[in-house]
Amino acid sequence: MRAATGFAVLTARNLFSGKRAWAALLLAALPPVVAATVAGLGGEKADGTLLFQGIAFFYSLRIMLYLMALIFGIALTSGEIEDGTVGYIYLGSLPKWAIALIQSLVAAAALTALAGLSLLLTAAAAGMAALHPLEAAGATAAKATLVAGVGILVSLTFYTACGLAFKRPLIVGIVATFFWEIVLTALPIRMAAYTVTNNLRALMLPLLFDGDRGRWYRYVRNYDFPAYGEAALFLSVLTGLFLVAAMVAAMNRSVEGKEAN
Repeated sequence: MRAATGFAVLTARNLFSGKRAWAALLLAALPPVVAATVAGLGGEKADGTLLFQGIAFFYSLRIMLYLMALIFGIALTSGEIEDGTVGYIYLGSLPKWAIALIQSLVAAAALTALAGLSLLLTAAAAGMAALHPLEAAGATAAKATLVAGVGILVSLTFYTACGLAFKRPLIVGIVATFFWEIVLTALPIRMAAYTVTNNLRALMLPLLFDGDRGRWYRYVRNYDFPAYGEAALFLSVLTGLFLVAAMVAAMNRSVEGKEAN
């Protein structure tokens, strides 16, 4: 337990370091900047709720999640432990499957917190907090953060599994995301209901859009759009499968500290 706790703290400390930290901050800073710019240009005519929903629908709960999960999922599995002897001691005290589990859960929690901060700032910048700051911006951002956490956990476990199972995980992850989450999502076929994107949209529909398929959902073209319960079950099963795959792949791969060589 002490080794697991220490390794979790070590993982959290090393997550936001170097170039990947700047990349994550840039991805998280873009939505509130765009919201503030559009709201400023629109003046009093700008609809804060509609603006926030659009940014969340097309970027914050889709592109931003995949890119952050890709960056950190590959980094967790391709880089060596950066703390020398300390990291090597933790690695020697823990089974490899536990290392993959701890890294995935800690990274998912940290990225969800970052996404939540980004969503809160976006809601405020869009003008949703004009009358009731905590009630309007805070409640909406909290609901969006719930969806973001689910999306990050699913995507991060997938990219972690890719990083542990394949020699070229970046290529595999990018190709899979492009064809399954971008191309297939845009096609009007039944298989589009099995993409992570459309299942996240099924969670967003009652939480952020009050069940109303308005302006933004007209772009969802698949025939068999999942219901909320179906989406929650599908994403839970998918996360479990990816997490198990990552742990199994970690058991068959050498995971070493910086000083092991």
